Amino acid sequence: MLPFDPSENVINDKYEIINQIGCGAYASVYKARTKTTGKLVAIKQLKNDRDQGFPVTSLREIQLLQEIHHPNIIQLIEVLHANDFIERNTTISLVFEFMPHDLSSFLKCEEIVSKVAIGQLKGYMLQILQAIQFLHSNNIIHRDIKTGNILINDVGIYTNNMVTLWYRPPELLLGETRYKGEVDMWSVGCVFLEIFKHRPVFHGKTENEQLSKIWEICGTPTDLEWPQFKEMKMFQTLALPTPQKRILKDVFKGYDPIFMDLIDHLLQLNPKSRFTADEALQHKYFTGEPRPLKPEEMTKFEPSLESCYRKMQKEKQINRSDSRERRDDRMNRRRQEDDFRYQRANKRGTSFNNRRRTDYSRRDNWRGRRGSNEKFY
Repeated sequence: MLPFDPSENVINDKYEIINQIGCGAYASVYKARTKTTGKLVAIKQLKNDRDQGFPVTSLREIQLLQEIHHPNIIQLIEVLHANDFIERNTTISLVFEFMPHDLSSFLKCEEIVSKVAIGQLKGYMLQILQAIQFLHSNNIIHRDIKTGNILINDVGIYTNNMVTLWYRPPELLLGETRYKGEVDMWSVGCVFLEIFKHRPVFHGKTENEQLSKIWEICGTPTDLEWPQFKEMKMFQTLALPTPQKRILKDVFKGYDPIFMDLIDHLLQLNPKSRFTADEALQHKYFTGEPRPLKPEEMTKFEPSLESCYRKMQKEKQINRSDSRERRDDRMNRRRQEDDFRYQRANKRGTSFNNRRRTDYSRRDNWRGRRGSNEKFY
């Protein structure tokens, strides 16, 4: 049985679409306004796979979101059957409460983040842990905790809906398929460090590079510390580097030692050695001064954040334009250099034989074909 009413086909009757705020392989997200109340919502349109039909993972997501209710977990308002709404291959739309910001964008506004009180950042972290603790107590693993999936409004944090590479724990990178909530706790440790560092801690481009970056800071695993790591699927194909010591606290020695003690317990290589959400909530970091602020005590940054986002968007557009101009200049210089080189070569070729001239002609034709596709370079 479907966890929604397929007869509902009234998105345009209920909501006014404002603009698209996200798009991926499996869903598009739109900012919209409820026509009767004026309340802002986010509409997530799930795309239907033409070959396999409606994805089972989306059904699970809908069922879970309908069952769980927590102040720090995004609220699903309703599920609608959308028939040819904006994209023809869209079948189901999820309507959520609208959250104006995510933690990733928030952390990029350094002129604002630098002014945020430690107590408010502690409050954010506490809310994240409370949401994870609630999920784990209901036998739910989030599996995609990252700053981009942590949403912020005027009163605090919400968590949104395989773990993104930068936040992926070592056991998943090594191919483990039997895992529990410990995978979320590694991701939480990465997010907490990023809140103060303002950028991801482990930012590899491939799974092997990600593991290398983890080994560099957290040390290489040993039989004593993590006996099961050699049983992992990818271990046989992995070339372990020279044994490295754990230097996590040394790398971040300028940070609060009590905070780093919490991080040290979260970023343990052995999943069984990591803090649970309950243990993290009981850590002395959240009982010491400054105390974590409650949502109603937090400073609101709405106007300043909007201004910062517009500024970042403008800079991104300028950088994109500059990059395009630099690329065009580079291509023009390359074309001029090629023309000069081939003209000189052809002049030399005239004193030899036709074969030599033909060779240069072929190269010229090849260059011309390459030039016709320059937009891909």
